[in-house]
Amino acid sequence: MTYHALAALCAASYGTPWAWSVADVHARRDGNVVAIPGTDPECLADWLRDLDAVPVWDRKIGYVHQGFRDGALLILPWLRGIDRPLTLTGHSMGGAIAILAAAYLRAGGVPVAGVVTFGAPRAGGALVQHLLSAVPVRQFRHAGDPVPDVPCLPGVLEHVVALTEIGAASLDPLADHAIAGYVAALAPVEVA
Repeated sequence: MTYHALAALCAASYGTPWAWSVADVHARRDGNVVAIPGTDPECLADWLRDLDAVPVWDRKIGYVHQGFRDGALLILPWLRGIDRPLTLTGHSMGGAIAILAAAYLRAGGVPVAGVVTFGAPRAGGALVQHLLSAVPVRQFRHAGDPVPDVPCLPGVLEHVVALTEIGAASLDPLADHAIAGYVAALAPVEVA
């Protein structure tokens, strides 16, 4: 699947029906790709998950954003039940959950085909980076999107790989964060 197609699947993951749903964490599946949507602006539980940013130590994957870790733990049993390596993708909070879910899968010896995020905040630390070092990971940031800059805890929570910058910044950071901007920025040319 192209990066544009993955971004479009993330956009579609915001709508029902979902392939899987527990509490405020949902996912859509297309073959061996699982897309996790970000924060629903009308869902208080999503906002509370975003704000639960105190780093906690997890014995399997190291320092992590507590709220995103809790979301990854919710989706993990479903992911483990799929019998082939998956590509996990997500926008915003969904990207952070995808990163941590992939780290948990790798810590458990489960192969992961890849991880692609769009506008994801920082979710884990050095052990997450290490666990995903053998997995193809791509993290996109639409120019002007402020979300990949949070939480700002250098040395504790970091991105897995350097962010791939796409698109042109607008005067509206919220518009720069919207998944539609990622889909549009990736449509004209596939990023190699």
